[in-house]
Amino acid sequence: SSPTKEVFNVPPSFKPYADPELSCEIYGGQGLSCSNKHYGVPANLIRQGEGKDMGDGWETARHPDRPPVLIKDPKTDLIDSPLLDWAVIKLGLGGAKSVSRIILDTKHFK
Repeated sequence: SSPTKEVFNVPPSFKPYADPELSCEIYGGQGLSCSNKHYGVPANLIRQGEGKDMGDGWETARHPDRPPVLIKDPKTDLIDSPLLDWAVIKLGLGGAKSVSRIILDTKHFK
């Protein structure tokens, strides 16, 4: 018999997990607020299922003050920018005593 191969092209948000997704709207999660609603609203972040394109999410890359060149922080390897985008998500099911995982699905991120 051949060894079982793990499927690597399945997004983490679609892999089975014992705990429910507390942010999902079907469990009472809510997208309360965000820094920029021009290209989407925070409620788009908590829909059940997979988005069909970038329009189904919350796009933050377009910003009128975005510099033409983005520089990575040498310590963290993250983009060092004064531009901060944020979203506030209220957990459903009365919240949780602890959070066991956080998944940021960036499927359509380019």
